[in-house]
Amino acid sequence: MNRALHDSRREELPYAHRRRGDHTIDIVDVFRRSEFVGAIVDEAIGLQSPPRLIWLQLGVVDDAAQTRAQAAGIPCVTDRCLMVEHRALGV
Repeated sequence: MNRALHDSRREELPYAHRRRGDHTIDIVDVFRRSEFVGAIVDEAIGLQSPPRLIWLQLGVVDDAAQTRAQAAGIPCVTDRCLMVEHRALGV
């Protein structure tokens, strides 16, 4: 969700802010420090069409936010690098 990450080879546009966009978000990928995660997760939970997954990058942990996401039916991965996991899957 950051336009600076836009890759012209992809059809999807990343968004600078979660409330922009009129479609379902697949992954909210959080690179912010742990103390900011709670508000980001709460905002994602409150979206009209919540994301399919919340991913907190390596070193980012908020157990309470993870619990709230999971209670809302949104899987939440913490303290893992999405790129590393993607490569490990060979995708």
